[in-house]
Amino acid sequence: MAECIVHKLLHAQLKPRHWNALVAEYSTHRGKRIDSIGRLVSVVQSSAPLRFTQQAVLVRAVPQQAKEFQL
Repeated sequence: MAECIVHKLLHAQLKPRHWNALVAEYSTHRGKRIDSIGRLVSVVQSSAPLRFTQQAVLVRAVPQQAKEFQL
């Protein structure tokens, strides 16, 4: 019950990019993690090629599982 309350409060208080960063790194639901990583890639501003930005966000979000996820 307490986890649901914390989830609701964080989701309501955080900016979308911060919420997605939190979900990308800590969620146990694989689909939500992949969705959040994709959303983070779209808001990161970089002069680097898109593929590099995708991989950088992926490695930051899930460093121990980087090979498991493919964007």
